[in-house]
Amino acid sequence: MSIWQLPSWFGWLLAAMVGMIVLAAGWLGGAASAPGRTMNDRKWVWGTVVGVPLLAVVLYARLGHPVAANPALRQHENTAQTMVDKLAAKLQSAPGDLPAWIMLARSYKVLGKLSDADQAYARAQDLVMTQTDDLTDWIQVRVDLSRGQFDGQTQRLLAQAVRLSPDHDSVLLFRGLMAIDQGDYAQAIQHMQALQGRYEAGSADHEALTQVLVQLKAGQDPRRKQQVK
Repeated sequence: MSIWQLPSWFGWLLAAMVGMIVLAAGWLGGAASAPGRTMNDRKWVWGTVVGVPLLAVVLYARLGHPVAANPALRQHENTAQTMVDKLAAKLQSAPGDLPAWIMLARSYKVLGKLSDADQAYARAQDLVMTQTDDLTDWIQVRVDLSRGQFDGQTQRLLAQAVRLSPDHDSVLLFRGLMAIDQGDYAQAIQHMQALQGRYEAGSADHEALTQVLVQLKAGQDPRRKQQVK
């Protein structure tokens, strides 16, 4: 069976998954900042930064863009977008609802609408600047938009995140990435070593950071694909 001749249940499953992800974005943000959150709860960091983009590239390379090619799948994707559009419309009459702006920003991020997510986070800036998890989510959106670069605004956001939670996993990660972006590998090594120390030896996160540190100590940018000699 051709990949475009998908069974009808697959389209509905995809729609349900997308809808659940969008609606769960708000809940996940709140749960992530709960007092009982542990290190294991935050092990999604490297999966998000490295694994998800890699998976997307692999699937696109193998399958192309099934949503664009299959009208049924496109219709289901549009259903999720409609839900987000309704939230955005509601906020036009309640612009002071900062938690709703954050939920909208998270939803845009899930849908890959990074520019819209950036703008939504900006509308909730007064609240976001007091919450490390939302602040680092906003930083990630801006870094992704700029292809790994840390402009002045992103640097100011990160400085605030450092003031709030200097030992937060994502804060350490972004401090390391900013140092790499600025060519300060010694500083990057310091932050990445601090982050690595938070993971159990032999874990996937620890091993991933080991490879990053090897490249940094060799004067290589771990974000760049190294040529095989």
